[in-house]
Amino acid sequence: MTSRRALQARGHEVVLQPDWVEGYVVGIQVDTARGVLFAGADPRGEQATLLPAYAIGW
Repeated sequence: MTSRRALQARGHEVVLQPDWVEGYVVGIQVDTARGVLFAGADPRGEQATLLPAYAIGW
């Protein structure tokens, strides 16, 4: 089973986009049992000095 199908089987909506259409990669995981957010961002990219990628949560 592919990762996409596994996520869909768990009820996630998966939207496919062309490679790097959004510019940067950002990931967030929510642990509702502990009330914790985990996040990460890819700081690489052609415009990283102008538009750095951050992962923040509140």
